[in-house]
Amino acid sequence: AEFENEVDIPKVEKTLQNSPRIVYYPNTYITPLDLGSSNETHICRLHLGTDEKSLTFWNVGHNVRLGAAANAVNILITHSKYSGRL
Repeated sequence: AEFENEVDIPKVEKTLQNSPRIVYYPNTYITPLDLGSSNETHICRLHLGTDEKSLTFWNVGHNVRLGAAANAVNILITHSKYSGRL
């Protein structure tokens, strides 16, 4: 993920931990086999990317259980809350 400003990893971690549809694993690695019947998006291995304005992370979820369209709407709603616009 790339951003306009430098990324503050602790702030990103706090945001992920407080997100209702995201399960964040700060010190472990999750695989699709670990998901069970979860409908949430699971994120781990969060690091700065190639520069101070990018992130890399491992994202795992049931694409069939939570379809791409529903996930896109959830992302849009969350983005609008943080940006103040839709």
